[in-house]
Amino acid sequence: MVSAYKDNRRSYLCWVKFLLIPFALIYSLIVIIRNILFDFRVLKSTEFDFPVIAVGNIRVGGTGKTPMIEYLIGMLQSKSRIGVLSRGYGRKTKGFILGDLESSPEQIGDEPLQIKSNFPSILLAVDEQRVRGISKLMQTEDSRPQVILLDDAMQHRKVSPGYIVMLTAYDKLFIDDFVLPVGRLREPRFLANRADVIVVTKCPSSLSLQDRFRVSRRIQSESEKPVFFAHEIYGALRQVQNPNIELSSDELSEFSVVLFTGLADASQLLKWVKTKAHNVEHLEFGDHHWFSVSDVESIKSRFENVDNQKKIILTTQKDVKRISKLLQNEKFADLPIYCIMHEMSMFEEDQVPFEKRINDFIRSYSTNN
Repeated sequence: MVSAYKDNRRSYLCWVKFLLIPFALIYSLIVIIRNILFDFRVLKSTEFDFPVIAVGNIRVGGTGKTPMIEYLIGMLQSKSRIGVLSRGYGRKTKGFILGDLESSPEQIGDEPLQIKSNFPSILLAVDEQRVRGISKLMQTEDSRPQVILLDDAMQHRKVSPGYIVMLTAYDKLFIDDFVLPVGRLREPRFLANRADVIVVTKCPSSLSLQDRFRVSRRIQSESEKPVFFAHEIYGALRQVQNPNIELSSDELSEFSVVLFTGLADASQLLKWVKTKAHNVEHLEFGDHHWFSVSDVESIKSRFENVDNQKKIILTTQKDVKRISKLLQNEKFADLPIYCIMHEMSMFEEDQVPFEKRINDFIRSYSTNN
């Protein structure tokens, strides 16, 4: 019965996608024409006389843009003053806002706030108009950035960055996808050639050199750009209400876990938690979901129904930013909510050549100017 239902559903989805192909072709044509207009300067694209590095993708959904921005900050901040500009997706404000440690996710968005919290010394701003945002960042005389990182800016052609890092998730490679609305691609696959490098993110940490070579060959059948590989590292679990209290990931084996997420793609995180914890229940919310009191009550109810004395609630750094105010409610003050600390890491063989390309770009840019 279940098998027949799955077969019927699969058949139905295939027919829907087939019927959507004309719309996908029209969408592709519009995107191609738009890019041609920018390439031939019919539409204005602003260049800047300092290093601007854009991180982006051509697929809708989570590819790890924020972890990559944080990787680049960690790599560069000892040598250069870094500015980060995001549009601040999901914020409840408009215009240019310079972020600080007192900013709220409502003001600047959850991901920019996470970046600022993890790297307090950098200059971070949000602006839906990137050209204006970059110009205003450069007007901060006392801490004027030497390098600007643009978050999620590959399709923002009004800015012409000096360098583009394009991301594609290992289990959802852009070469296996199709443009909207049939697939999840924002642009046809061949437009990946606008990037300077392609990084395959969210790889299994055990991914072999042979498998990486195979994936590289497949990607380079669509794009001539160099391909690098990265994976996620999940570290300590830090209690939200008291950050001085931590658990190691190895200690999770003793616990039952209620995991709640508001991510574009929580599959890899869920898989990791399941390999570590005694048993796991997952409450999945939409990407950038604004949590309500009823949401937290649902999380609390699910937690209280777990039949294990040793139990905790887990979430992500990004989700903590959107739920922290609600946790001040005395009804939720005793909930043992822990934040999973994580970061992106390049595979050992790729780290040096990838970072060399970024550093060479910055150095050559300085020399040429």
